[in-house]
Amino acid sequence: MRETTLVRRNALRNPVRMLLMVGCIAVAFLIFGVLSAVATAFRLEDQPGGHERMMVVNRNGFQQTLPIAYARDVARQPNVAVSSPVRMALVYWRQPKDIVSAVMVEPETYLDLSKDVVKVADEDRARFVATRDGLLVGRALAERYGWKRGDQVTLQSFTDLREDGSRAWRFTVAGIYTAAQPGGSELAMAGHFAYYNEALLTGRDRINWVLVQGRDLAANDAMARTIDAGYANSAAATRTQSEAALGRAFLSQIGDLMLIVRLIVGAAFVVILCVVGNTLIFMVGERTGEIGVLKTLGFSRLRVARIFAGEVALIAVAGAVAGMSVAALIVSALGTALKDVLPGMTMGASTLAMAAGLVALLILLTGILPVLQAGRVNIVEALGRK
Repeated sequence: MRETTLVRRNALRNPVRMLLMVGCIAVAFLIFGVLSAVATAFRLEDQPGGHERMMVVNRNGFQQTLPIAYARDVARQPNVAVSSPVRMALVYWRQPKDIVSAVMVEPETYLDLSKDVVKVADEDRARFVATRDGLLVGRALAERYGWKRGDQVTLQSFTDLREDGSRAWRFTVAGIYTAAQPGGSELAMAGHFAYYNEALLTGRDRINWVLVQGRDLAANDAMARTIDAGYANSAAATRTQSEAALGRAFLSQIGDLMLIVRLIVGAAFVVILCVVGNTLIFMVGERTGEIGVLKTLGFSRLRVARIFAGEVALIAVAGAVAGMSVAALIVSALGTALKDVLPGMTMGASTLAMAAGLVALLILLTGILPVLQAGRVNIVEALGRK
């Protein structure tokens, strides 16, 4: 109890230095929290079902298509419980700047596979499945454009022409979905693959990927190898991985985001170690006389060390809490603004656990020298210096 009181009292004796150290630590944890959340969202580590659902894509990337026949072949694999072909559609509404994320799917199987990502009312699901030109639209997207169930909307395609040569695709808003998880995307839409495919001038019977749910999670890797081996010598070889793994593979094409995060955070923490460590050592030197008085009053070397260890812990924890709190606010705002690009961008448990580990490491590295220095102070020399 007495040590705790002394920690608080001594921390307030140098408010400027205290705030400087807390501020440095807060900035480092702010950078760490935001960058880690972005990297985790890109890697799909915390996405619901990201490790369970598999995706069969062209080995050369998502932009290259696969024959629709691949979807039927994949569905016959022994470990496949349910699968659904997916074709991307690059469309906009009214103005080219109003780009909409759209996929053309087999409604029933796609909704079965996406039940932990999107939430659809029973009547909306039934209406979407039964409406050939139907669209299932995210709530946020419907609110943005003022769409309601039953509305006729005409979307313009950037790439796909209809048989009549036009780029205009007419759909009916059949249902509205909401995100099943906080921060999930509600700015996308899904239509019927059969309706879209039949009207295409070119590129019929082509898909961008097959979404797969296995019966046995442990057998997914073997299933993936079997699928890829079957198309190894075809014109469209495949790569089958979990959604999370494909997210990481996509990132590797533009750079190792986690490596960048580690380098930035590492550089920030090195600077902190220098600033905070040197400041703490200097403060111990300034308080040599005070340490001598404490030891004269009967404080043991261990109790003196505990006082300074408590100060180091107080500074580190205060900085970390402040930095991570601000980071959480920024991540929440970014998650709302970018939920169509990075759905599920939140401050996950893995990020918080790593932050706790960094706090412990920071306390150890910045506190060990000042604490040892305070514990070794000689009473006679300390009082003489005072």
